[in-house]
Amino acid sequence: MMPTAVHRLGDFAPVLDLLDARERRRASALAEYAAELFDLAREADAAADLAGRREVGKAIERWFKDLERHWPPPQEAVGLPGAQLRLAACHRERPFVREALARLVSAALDRALTPRFESPQAARAAAERLGGALAEAQLGEPVSEALVGFTGALVRLSLLQNLGAHLAAGRWPLPTSELPTPGPRPDLRAPVRAVRNECRELRRQLLGVAPALVDLPAGYDKACTFLLLAALRLLSELEEADSDFLDRPPRLGRWTVRKLLWRAKRRGLGAVG
Repeated sequence: MMPTAVHRLGDFAPVLDLLDARERRRASALAEYAAELFDLAREADAAADLAGRREVGKAIERWFKDLERHWPPPQEAVGLPGAQLRLAACHRERPFVREALARLVSAALDRALTPRFESPQAARAAAERLGGALAEAQLGEPVSEALVGFTGALVRLSLLQNLGAHLAAGRWPLPTSELPTPGPRPDLRAPVRAVRNECRELRRQLLGVAPALVDLPAGYDKACTFLLLAALRLLSELEEADSDFLDRPPRLGRWTVRKLLWRAKRRGLGAVG
């Protein structure tokens, strides 16, 4: 596993152990590429106006065009940054669906131009666009509505889990209807209420994926089972947390990870419930 990908995936990184070597490389490269795209998108937050944000958007588009020039296998990718280089190498092993990667870039453009959403529905839709693009890019085939909802819930859960770090950096992942931009002395009860409100919807989305797991390619049923178990554990901790989670976000301990991996490997769908 590439350390950068493991860092990017956080508590969900152990899912890589449930994939075969080729798919593990693919998932690692995709996670690293997507994370760097969104790092670039967040640079737009320093822009003084919409024109500045659009300049960041153009840089995102150039990044993708640079990658596309190295798409046709077996052409060797040279002169690309590390994340793009690894993605191009995985593309030569098993081609990515271009449309899925284009939607991933589109999601990054949305982030650059729209740092906050007005409603939970808009935030959920954006997360589902990103999650659906990642799932289709990884699997190499269209994904079900349930899987789109599931991956979108994982995206939102990761944002909520690390909400304290985002707020400290001046980013506001929660919609304005749930958490207006606070003043110099913010009420820490407001993000706690907003997180608990969103957790209820996330639980519904997560559990909705169970019937779709049986239709996943070989090996991915166990991987998604682990993601579901890990997400539900983190979700429960977020639902019970007070404002201290902003400084000490919930994490999966080593023993918990080992237990969840065992359940995903041995029991499959029976592990959920």
